[in-house]
Amino acid sequence: MVPPEDSQVRAQCSGCRHFVVTYDPAQPYGCRAFGFQSKVWPGRLVWQESGALCTLREDSQPDSSKASKDRARR
Repeated sequence: MVPPEDSQVRAQCSGCRHFVVTYDPAQPYGCRAFGFQSKVWPGRLVWQESGALCTLREDSQPDSSKASKDRARR
């Protein structure tokens, strides 16, 4: 199987609700769904370990409850 390009992996991870940027310089990226931190983008590590693209990606949604609370205060 041909490895995905970095741009494909970044596009897959960015905008995902499970993707996090950590404060650890040795492991700056993380995935909440899989529960790990890594030196490389999580999607890249998932592909290296499993040979498949990540299947747990979920689009992040704006927090509508926060917007509702802000409107209620007015």
